[in-house]
Amino acid sequence: MTRRVIALGVAGLLAWAPEAAAQDSKADAERLFREAQTLLERGRYGEACPKFESSYKKDRQLGTLLNLAYCHKQEGRQWFAWLEFKEAELVAAAQGRKERVEFARARLAELEKTLPRAKLSLNKSVQLTQVLVEDRTVPDAENGAVFTMDPGERKIVFIAPGKKPATKLVNVTKSDRPLKISVPDMEDAPPDAPPPAVEPDEPPLDKPKPEQPPADKPRDGSSQRTLAWVSFGGAAVAAGIGSVFGLTAVNKFAEVDPLRSVCRPGACSATDSAAWTKIQEEASSAATVATIAFVAAGALAVTGVVLLVTAPPRDAPAKGGITVQPIVGLGFGAVRATF
Repeated sequence: MTRRVIALGVAGLLAWAPEAAAQDSKADAERLFREAQTLLERGRYGEACPKFESSYKKDRQLGTLLNLAYCHKQEGRQWFAWLEFKEAELVAAAQGRKERVEFARARLAELEKTLPRAKLSLNKSVQLTQVLVEDRTVPDAENGAVFTMDPGERKIVFIAPGKKPATKLVNVTKSDRPLKISVPDMEDAPPDAPPPAVEPDEPPLDKPKPEQPPADKPRDGSSQRTLAWVSFGGAAVAAGIGSVFGLTAVNKFAEVDPLRSVCRPGACSATDSAAWTKIQEEASSAATVATIAFVAAGALAVTGVVLLVTAPPRDAPAKGGITVQPIVGLGFGAVRATF
């Protein structure tokens, strides 16, 4: 008996799907960042800061975080700015970017002149993993580092593994020395509930008779026909994706045309040249994705036709004919057809 595998042309499409989502998220982050920069330059901090924050949530870039901190500082939200510069300092240190570390520390020193400072008196019996002030994480506070807060009554939440979160209200005022804050006693968290016990089944009184294998049933080819229509559906989805990215590529290439007159040889600024290059790369990337999607759509359509045409007639005998078995893996799809 000969075995043949009809491969579905979706391997590239399935493997590319997570990458496409990541690219879309980064593209949104870049768009939000540019819009925020424009608003920041115009002094519209109340509109710029939320856009920087949204951009950072979509793509956690150090430069975006520093711009967000600067925006909050200009807006007058000094404590938010301190939190973000502190996070930027830790991120830059982890990345080995000394210049960014020094820049963040200089901004932190400026802000700490105007904000009340505090420090936890750590309890050696409890290993804190997170400290929140007014529901915002304070970087490095759990390790005993000095941190800042806005003046007034502040809610502090302490989190540690195996413990219930503990809350403490603190009246914060400006002082020459950091305010010492003791960690409250933390109750043990309840242990995870064990899985319910399963009562064993009563053993049968008589030894059951071995089950007879079911007799061969007539094959009507319904499973193969169903799989064929699934392939047609996949082809439609792939064609839709190809159309979307094809239109994106056309629009991106259209954006390049206005820059051609600006970027003549020897008369193109570094900014215009970078913008032109970026748009061309985005257009080429979208065109490549569209091509892959259309190829996958064609392969899926052909597969559906083959499966539909070769499906056995209804009430065909069990032996012989074609057996169709779908094969699915990470980033790969196939159909095993036995002739």
